[in-house]
Amino acid sequence: MVSAKVLDFSVFSKYAGKVIARRDLEVIESAGTIEELLEKLRNRGIDPRFVIIDYVPKEPLYYLI
Repeated sequence: MVSAKVLDFSVFSKYAGKVIARRDLEVIESAGTIEELLEKLRNRGIDPRFVIIDYVPKEPLYYLI
């Protein structure tokens, strides 16, 4: 049996309205746009292909399945 891991985005609430780069729940960098984020990552020597990039919405999203 495979167990699903639910990601609780409320831990990222201080990044609301921003694009973030993360590894698991650790935010590595944040920015207002994806272009800014990619530039910041590259300036720090971090390859964007090896991090998870997410947008944190200002309002919580709910899905009804």
